[in-house]
Amino acid sequence: MQNKFLKPASIVISIAMIITLVIVFAFQTVNAYRDADTRLSYLADEVGQKLIENEQEIEQLKISTGEDFLARARAFSAMIEQNPAIIYDMDKLNEILVLLDVDEVHVIDGNGIIQWGTVPGYYGFDMRGSDQTAEFMPILQNPSMELAQEPQPNGAMGILFQYIGVSRYDEPGIVQIGMQPERLEAALKNNEIGNVLKIYVDGEEGVFALNKADNTIAWHNDTALIGLQAEEIGLKNGVDGILDECQTIKINGQKVRAIGQDAGDYVIVAYKDYSAMVSTRNLQMLVLLISDIVVVVVTMLVIRVLLRRKITQPLEIIGKELAAIEQGDLNRSVEVRDCPEFEQLSDGINSMVASLGEKMKQSRLLYQKQQEVAVKVGEISTTLRVLSDNNLNTAEKLDLGASMQMSSIERLANSINELEQQLSTDNEKVKQAGHVSVEAEESLNNGIDALRQLTAVMEDLNQKSNEIQLVIKAIDDISFQTNILALNAAVEAARAGAAGKGFAVVADEVRNLASKSAESAKQTADMIGKTVTLMQSGEVLSEQANRIIHESMEKSREANRLTGEILEASARQHDTVEEIRTASDQVKDIVHNNLLVVEETKQGVSDLLDEVQNLQTLSERNMNLKR
Repeated sequence: MQNKFLKPASIVISIAMIITLVIVFAFQTVNAYRDADTRLSYLADEVGQKLIENEQEIEQLKISTGEDFLARARAFSAMIEQNPAIIYDMDKLNEILVLLDVDEVHVIDGNGIIQWGTVPGYYGFDMRGSDQTAEFMPILQNPSMELAQEPQPNGAMGILFQYIGVSRYDEPGIVQIGMQPERLEAALKNNEIGNVLKIYVDGEEGVFALNKADNTIAWHNDTALIGLQAEEIGLKNGVDGILDECQTIKINGQKVRAIGQDAGDYVIVAYKDYSAMVSTRNLQMLVLLISDIVVVVVTMLVIRVLLRRKITQPLEIIGKELAAIEQGDLNRSVEVRDCPEFEQLSDGINSMVASLGEKMKQSRLLYQKQQEVAVKVGEISTTLRVLSDNNLNTAEKLDLGASMQMSSIERLANSINELEQQLSTDNEKVKQAGHVSVEAEESLNNGIDALRQLTAVMEDLNQKSNEIQLVIKAIDDISFQTNILALNAAVEAARAGAAGKGFAVVADEVRNLASKSAESAKQTADMIGKTVTLMQSGEVLSEQANRIIHESMEKSREANRLTGEILEASARQHDTVEEIRTASDQVKDIVHNNLLVVEETKQGVSDLLDEVQNLQTLSERNMNLKR
């Protein structure tokens, strides 16, 4: 049992240890990367800031040096203004050279030609002859102009040299001094990229510089790499690939963590050896792994001892007691009290043993009661045999009665079929009468519609007749007026004498025409009056016919309603007969089922007799067994 428990426990603890190691490894790796990235970013920023500060210092030194040298050039110009003859005296010029602490002095005339100075080799040199000296020529046109050139290499001497020029105060011309800016030269030398970066290089980390212009190595601690392209040492994407982003890369075959920082013309790359970066992590993981192994071994040993003392030994005791109980010794009890669980198990086993003894006592009592029941079963089986014989006789009588009922029901079913056929015939005739009544009602409805149309037409004719009478009256009025006009025309024609005879004839014809129009209008009015009288008589007759048709319509509807009631009554009779037929079928099914039940009862009684016989036999055997 211990092995079965310890094996999965050791697996679980080992898995937990592995998970812990993986988590710690990931956490330490992230910390190592973060610390390295922070250190490299700080280092790159520090170097870049140092270069910027050096550049600012050099610029400031250039400004202060230029101001200092301009002051010396002004002093030389003032000396010439006080004593112009000194430019012809080489000894005086050398004294001024020492006094001003410069390396050269030159005096240029108004045409830009060097005429005097401490370097005779420059005599007769035209200032317009080179770009470097031509920068001083504007001073001739603008005497207030002063120029301090940037330090430039002197081609003849191969050293850094600086020239400063101002205008002559006494006449047109230029005063120029030249010197080697030693402080500036020393500062520039100190600010060389190699001198700045080499102090930041040690065994595990360092810096080197890339030229942004041509993507080459500007400086590296390994001088063999200087001048190579960035891709040649492992920077696949050159300057842009390393700028402002920490990466794990290989530089010249060495795996490092690196980041680039923009520093003017250069990109400063700070790097740290990868193995040095993760050395602390690896050491911590080794210590953690050893400590985890020790913890796991000690834990498993402790668990093994505890399992033996707290679980295995109590279970062995419980197993021995259960083996004794299994052999039939119900007086044994389990007394293991090492922990609440075992105490509960012991109490449960003791309760089970006590209950088992009680059940055995109950089994003995039950056996005695079974013997008593067997005696009573024998008595009951005898009684059941007698009852079964009686039930068999009753079942045979029921079988005879059910057969007679089946014959009567079949005769009743035949009568119901004949009645149903007669009702179906009557129902068809009633339906035909209903259809005829409906058709008569439709015909009366059509007659009513025709009378309504006739009445409407007669009303329209009556209205038109009234309108015609109005027109005839207007014609009669026109005829009357025309007659009066004709009379007036005749009177006027008579007054006119011979000249009005023709007009009198026309007036007479008009009067005759008016008389005929009046006569025709009167005849037309009489005819229309008769027509109106006939139409009024027709309206009266139409109303009577409409009333008679409505009365017929009501009687037809009443007849149709009665026919519908008869049809409904016939349908109800048909439904009643159908219900009687259904009930008859149900009774027939019941009687048929009764026959089946009677048959089953007879068979059941027969089977019951057999079972009673078996029960008596079993009871006799049980009694014999008891004896």
